[in-house]
Amino acid sequence: MVHPQRYKTVGLAAWALSLFSACVVALLGLSPSAWAQTPPPLPDAIPLAGNQVSLSQTVTVRVLEINRIAISGDVLIPIAEAEAGTPLSPVTHSGSTYALTVNGSDKKIVGSLDTEFPAGMELSVELTPPPGATATRRILSSDPVDLVKGVNLIAATNLGITYTGHADITVAPTGTAGISRRVTFTLTSN
Repeated sequence: MVHPQRYKTVGLAAWALSLFSACVVALLGLSPSAWAQTPPPLPDAIPLAGNQVSLSQTVTVRVLEINRIAISGDVLIPIAEAEAGTPLSPVTHSGSTYALTVNGSDKKIVGSLDTEFPAGMELSVELTPPPGATATRRILSSDPVDLVKGVNLIAATNLGITYTGHADITVAPTGTAGISRRVTFTLTSN
């Protein structure tokens, strides 16, 4: 059972709160419906006709320098030819390709081996340059060598890589495993 006196106290408190709210709204000069529907002004808001508000913001698009190079898979160069009485014939492989994306200027591609080949063996490489650049055929070693110069603002694919393997008569047969070295191409500033 609800106590009648307690019910009157709760009703009186609700009535007092309602009266207080009405007085605050009246002092501020707002109708209760306007107070409930008008949002507070936003910083940098531009009032338009009716209840419309326009805002703006600054959007910055930043393009960073991009230098990317990718190469196709591994290469096998079998040196297995020689005429009687002549040195071993060099073997050329030209089935590899590379791609690059450069949005900067005056870049170059350098190449190197992870470790040297044994005495009597060498590997040279020549890259097909992208438009506007120049390339040079070079023997690779563990010291980086310039392969392509003058790379500027380009996105190109299917650019050729031509390797030539050479071994002199002093190099013993390597068997089917061969001797592998990792070739690294680096796109860098000139």
